[in-house]
Amino acid sequence: MSDPLSDPEGGTVWLPAALVALFGGLGGLTAWVWSVTVGTPLPLEHTGAIAANVFLGMVAGFVGTYAIKLSSSRVLMHSLALALLCGFAWKPMLEAGKELVTTRLQESGVSQRLDEARKRIEDLKSATPETAPSLIEELQSTSQELLESKEALRNPRLEAQVDELVRDSVLALGDAAQIAPEAGAKALGSLGSAALREDSEALSTLVADKLLPLAKRKDFDVDTSSEVSNALARLSAAARAEQREDKAEAFQMHGREILEQAERRNPQASRELRSRSLLADELPPPP
Repeated sequence: MSDPLSDPEGGTVWLPAALVALFGGLGGLTAWVWSVTVGTPLPLEHTGAIAANVFLGMVAGFVGTYAIKLSSSRVLMHSLALALLCGFAWKPMLEAGKELVTTRLQESGVSQRLDEARKRIEDLKSATPETAPSLIEELQSTSQELLESKEALRNPRLEAQVDELVRDSVLALGDAAQIAPEAGAKALGSLGSAALREDSEALSTLVADKLLPLAKRKDFDVDTSSEVSNALARLSAAARAEQREDKAEAFQMHGREILEQAERRNPQASRELRSRSLLADELPPPP
């Protein structure tokens, strides 16, 4: 059965649309009569109040019938009855329309950032030591924005996509950190802290799993070791702020171990490591 409110090519048929507006306006007029009856009219003169109610009713009738689609539009009388009711309840209907637009815009923005993050993940697969740091920073920033915006989403499908994307980002950052370890460690630490704030313990654990191998590379690097240790220190602080003492202690222990191993591998770098480390006070005095 064809839709009586649309032509076969998807355009609006003007007569039914005009009827929807008319019935919405009648609903608005009914709302004015009701408000006068119960003593809660709009604070306007009669003429202005009537015109305002009719206009708002017409708009609400369109919103409920065409945008929110509270009823099937396949039966014209159903649509006109809906327009009448929407016009009568124009205030909650227009608020619902505003909420619908806000939600659609938010979901569109999230979808766009998901596409951007997926592209960065693909770009990182062919990154060089020169291009990797900027790509890492961009991926971390976009992924963290998505993670922090997830709580406001009301779309389970998009929420699942955000969870999957952020996890893929952690894996991609861990791989990219092999060619840009300092930038990778910093990005992982920031994303892991955000995961703890958003109550994603599994994600923060995955971040730690990607951080630890960086400090055990054969090509010892003071910058990398200190950055990995500091990333774990920030994870520990974030876990403590969320009252996860067991996670905080585990992250802090790993950070200390990295510094101690680094000092054993290169005793000459001990002073520099301690000067850069957020966990220097947790270490025993140097020999």
